[in-house]
Amino acid sequence: MLWYLRSSLFVFACFATTAAAQGTGIELMVEPGLSPGEVVLEWTGGQPSFRVFRHSVAAGVTSPATRIAQTPQRSWVDDPPVGDLYFYRVTGQVTVEVITLSYGAAGAQTMDLYRPQDLPSALMPTVVLAHGGLWQGGDKSALNTLCRNVVIESGGTQACASINYRLSQNLGGICSAPGVDTYVDQVVDIASAYARLQSDADLYGLDLTRMYVGGHSAGG
Repeated sequence: MLWYLRSSLFVFACFATTAAAQGTGIELMVEPGLSPGEVVLEWTGGQPSFRVFRHSVAAGVTSPATRIAQTPQRSWVDDPPVGDLYFYRVTGQVTVEVITLSYGAAGAQTMDLYRPQDLPSALMPTVVLAHGGLWQGGDKSALNTLCRNVVIESGGTQACASINYRLSQNLGGICSAPGVDTYVDQVVDIASAYARLQSDADLYGLDLTRMYVGGHSAGG
């Protein structure tokens, strides 16, 4: 991972190299462009496949909304607004690994943890998601693409977990009258999965103070 700092008067390169950056052979040159305010970024080593983020605040360059380039080209020109300080973040390919964890005795009480293969030096914030399906159907695999994108688009600095839970018909009821109110068990399952992530946060490189729960449809 490389961070670049720029103002309208100068270009300054700050190197904070991680194992992930070393693995992709990231080498990048930053220099003034031909026009005032322009910055030329040139790839000088490794596989030319990378993403570049830019923001006026260092913390802002982790968002997909701040991505300015994703290119196999060797060089290109950026033209940010003149007069402010900007941070650039350059990342190579992010390889995602998926770890299946159990949080209970039932076969459905599992979840997939998506995280970068090359772990960052800092503990990762984690998005914890539950799939939809009226509590009666669906599977954690439905959120596979979303979870992979969380890891990739963050440049390998965030993790994502997709939870399976016991479905209502497998518990002897349905989620609408007349039937047994079994949706409480799904809420318990999601809480148990969250507790497992909290208890093993250090083991998997997760920041237990930054875990955010959400989901799709019933899971949300």
